Order: sequence, then structure tokens, then C-alpha cells
Amino acid sequence: MGKQLKVSTRTVKRRLSMMMKESAIFIMPMVDLRKTEGISYQLRVQSERGKKSEVEKSVVAKIGNVVFRASDSQDGSVFGFTGANVAEGNDLLEWVKQQPGVISASMTIAERVVQVFDWIESEVDMRVRTISINAPRSERNMLETIEVQQWRG
Repeated sequence: MGKQLKVSTRTVKRRLSMMMKESAIFIMPMVDLRKTEGISYQLRVQSERGKKSEVEKSVVAKIGNVVFRASDSQDGSVFGFTGANVAEGNDLLEWVKQQPGVISASMTIAERVVQVFDWIESEVDMRVRTISINAPRSERNMLETIEVQQWRG
């Protein structure tokens, strides 16, 4: 990505990290649920401020077969994994709720994943056009990165 944008790898990492930290973006892998075995779960965990890393480590260690892990906010995490049955998922959810540093947890069974890339692109485009020149430096950096990518893309 850095080569396409003509910026350093470090700049790309720094800007992506900043955007994820500010919840401007988050990473969500594309998973074909038809090719997974068992039940596909999505576990959302809200952690106490400053405890997210510890909570994520313990949850990943307990689950074992994590398909993906993503942040949905500064203190929120989403885990995708497969389980053998519903009882296993319920047991894991109850365990997560009891862990130190966990404010709340919820789980859903994913039957189908619908990608909405066109909608996301139009939202980003609309928001990019509304960021003012007087916006904080972090927003201007994000704007510059997006504009360069769109111009070259």
C-alpha cells in the first residue's frame, strides 16, 4: 500500500493504527461460512478501559480456534470462531462474562455474511468531502491518505 501511495510503510502503519484507534475503520475479514465446519459464532466483548489487551489474550487462549479478531471500538473486540454445538457457545459466553476486565459480552450465530463494500465506499466518499481544512491533524492525515489512494486507484 505504501508503494502505491508513495509513502513509507511506517506512515501507512501509523495512519492505519490511528484510524483504527479512532474507530474510523476496523478490519473485518471475509469468511465464507459455507466452507467452515460446525457453528460459526461472533463474540462481542466490551472491556474496561485499559484492559482490552488482557481480555483479548485470555479469550483467544480459551477459544483456541479463532477465525478472526477485530476491534469495533477503543474498548470493544469481536471474535469469530467455530464451535461444535450451541451448548459449547453458551458455556464460552458465560465464561467470558466472568473474566476480569469484561464489562459485557454477547454472542450471535452467524448464518450468512453480507459484504457491503459499495455502501462503505459511498459513506467514506461522502464523509471525506465534509472534513474541513480546519479539522484536527489526524482527520486531515486520513483525508490525505484517502485522496491519494482514490486519485491513484
